[in-house]
Amino acid sequence: MRCKRISLGRLACGMAVGALTLAPMAAQADHHEGAGGGMQGGGMAMSAAPTQVSGTVLRYYVDRSGFVTAMDLQTGEGVRFVRFAPGMGQRLYTTYPVGQQASVWVVGNQASRWDVVGVGSTAPQGTMMHSSMVSDIDLLDAEPLIMIGQQMVTRTGRLKNIAVNRQGEVIGLMLDNGVLARVSREFRHHAPGHAGTERVTPLFRNSIVEVTGYPEAPRYGALSTFGERIVATALVVNARAVGAIGIPMMTREEQRTLGDRWGVDIGGTSMNADEMRASQMGYRVYSPGAPGAMGGNSSMSAPGGTSR
Repeated sequence: MRCKRISLGRLACGMAVGALTLAPMAAQADHHEGAGGGMQGGGMAMSAAPTQVSGTVLRYYVDRSGFVTAMDLQTGEGVRFVRFAPGMGQRLYTTYPVGQQASVWVVGNQASRWDVVGVGSTAPQGTMMHSSMVSDIDLLDAEPLIMIGQQMVTRTGRLKNIAVNRQGEVIGLMLDNGVLARVSREFRHHAPGHAGTERVTPLFRNSIVEVTGYPEAPRYGALSTFGERIVATALVVNARAVGAIGIPMMTREEQRTLGDRWGVDIGGTSMNADEMRASQMGYRVYSPGAPGAMGGNSSMSAPGGTSR
């Protein structure tokens, strides 16, 4: 695989499949942090024998990075919440549709987390190593991969939601046309003393956002709610270019109440107990009919907005 640094310091790779092997194994949300948090990766690995979990698929979940990485299984012992790497999303969703029987092999336990390590009736060979994996927020915050020769694009849509890292930096702008604008470090808030001034670009729900940048390299086998993931080289919010001071930071309390302030359905009376539990971990139910939703093997065609 050939990779090179392009002018913005991004890592560009010659082959999508090769590039994807460099990506973290899984995107996991931390159930101790709640919505807006993230699991502290790099924990001590523990060996464990895989356990088979079988049951009816009730629903799939999408994490805060936009990838389908979890599902609920109705088993004889109750509903079981299991998670998996982004690259397994397309395979699991196709093999075990909602309402069908699924059989997966997991490591961990229901008290902490169960991670899928195999599918089918035959157990994976050998002893599995169960360790803390990269969180969904850390995955979204990581340096993106861009294909060599990729052309820049411009997309415009209304701001639907945002993603925030543990430092309070806004790292993703989610638009209503299925576009995820990844906020590059040069657009993040670097001067807290200017908070609330005109030099900081404010963010409001339904703001008109224009993002120019490079489409992120597709992740093999992943299932995403976003038709395009664009690494921003320029951002314009309500006809105002985002400058060096960037966009506002979010306090920890603001992160926890983000859904209420933005009107995002991450909780409420429409959710059952299982969905509410998942929402507190940063997950929401996957809806394949959402605007711009796509699979990991689909083409990177524009879901809407403008193209230049």
